[in-house]
Amino acid sequence: MWTGFENKGKGTNVKKAMLVKTMTVLVAVLLVAGCAGTAKGPTDKELIDLKVKAYCDALVAKNMDGMMACVSEKFSHPEAGDKAGVKKFFQQAFDAGYVEHAKFDMTKVQTKIEKDKATVYPLPITTDAGSATIGLTLMKESLTKDQMDAMKAKGQKPLKMDWLITGVDIEGV
Repeated sequence: MWTGFENKGKGTNVKKAMLVKTMTVLVAVLLVAGCAGTAKGPTDKELIDLKVKAYCDALVAKNMDGMMACVSEKFSHPEAGDKAGVKKFFQQAFDAGYVEHAKFDMTKVQTKIEKDKATVYPLPITTDAGSATIGLTLMKESLTKDQMDAMKAKGQKPLKMDWLITGVDIEGV
């Protein structure tokens, strides 16, 4: 019975060398395919959590540009209106000192995702002026070229889709 590994006669070393090369190439192909197949980006939940954290961090730091980077152009609120209106609302809150020493309690936050819409609630905040509970509505949107370029400029991997805040509800104000 021939196993292909017996060292009988001429050309056997060539067969072994060929087998070793073939196996090496096969292993390399499998490793590359395995790495390519398992590389996945962040989940929607992870992207939402990152966006909410970025928004909260920006609010605590009174960083209006950071907050507005998290807000969609489709933002709508019955009292604040559109994105420009919510920016004005928060600027007034900053100027009046309503967010001094702001702290968020992220321990009770629940995120519900339904297709391309998510709600994040409750998001309790305490400040020198008192406390409130915030609820956020986010939508998964296509990013513009400018938004993707801004991500690149910050050293982030640009995304084609991202979760942006389209609504804010504040209770207890």
